[in-house]
Amino acid sequence: MAFPAAIGICEDDLRLDLTFLKAFAGPGVDLRMNPLHGGTLEGKAARIIKGQVEAMRGAGIPVRAVVVHHDVDRASLGHRVQEIERWYKRHRLGEMDLALVVCAPDPCLERWLCLLEGLERKAQKASPSAGGEPWKLAWSRGKGIALDRVRQAATQARRRLRGQLDFDRFFSDWKKAGLEP
Repeated sequence: MAFPAAIGICEDDLRLDLTFLKAFAGPGVDLRMNPLHGGTLEGKAARIIKGQVEAMRGAGIPVRAVVVHHDVDRASLGHRVQEIERWYKRHRLGEMDLALVVCAPDPCLERWLCLLEGLERKAQKASPSAGGEPWKLAWSRGKGIALDRVRQAATQARRRLRGQLDFDRFFSDWKKAGLEP
């Protein structure tokens, strides 16, 4: 039996985002991510996803989902989720029997990382108008090798981020897509 696979897109920072998502997926999910430059969802991203899904399915790889990582930034979680859902519907990705997994950290992935490392107090002035900058700064001041810290945090996310609305939304989609063992 083949591993479940997911194709994804994420914002420019593949370094942290990709590392987190790959570590979160673990060895049981074949997760392939594509960078989305400029932070907007467009037709080009959908065409790339469709082409990759067709190629993988042609090779016998069971692609189950499209994972979209897009920080909330200064928008609201609801607005960002609606934006992603509209893009998914507009480009008919559901017609390819692909579940949608929305990964929309509010305001950014670094907030999750700070919560997992106990750095939330260092993110002073964390307000919606500040976006992710206070969280990014607080996380960057942590000790250790950055990507090792991200991997370690991702392995704890299922247990320690429960109750965070943005994480719970992501994890629910993840499970519905059949990506959780």
